[in-house]
Amino acid sequence: MNPTNNDMNKNLMQTICAAFTEHPREAGESYWQHFMFTVGMASRLFVVCILLVGHGILPFTLTHAASSRLQKCQRILTDRAQRTGFDEMSGGIGI
Repeated sequence: MNPTNNDMNKNLMQTICAAFTEHPREAGESYWQHFMFTVGMASRLFVVCILLVGHGILPFTLTHAASSRLQKCQRILTDRAQRTGFDEMSGGIGI
């Protein structure tokens, strides 16, 4: 018995939906919660990039600004990994 186009489309849609929701669900979040967290982390890291460039241009300024923000990002990621159980799955590196 050959699968119908309708069955194949349904299967494809389930596979696509799972691709977008499986990892966020494992982290205890919806797709949008996970998306907002990652956008927030990307924003923090973007600020770190700007601070590093500023420090590179004017080395006597912003001497600890980037490193303290990176440490905060690491704490956020480590706490999150431990809370969700991803700490064990990633070998304890906090991602």
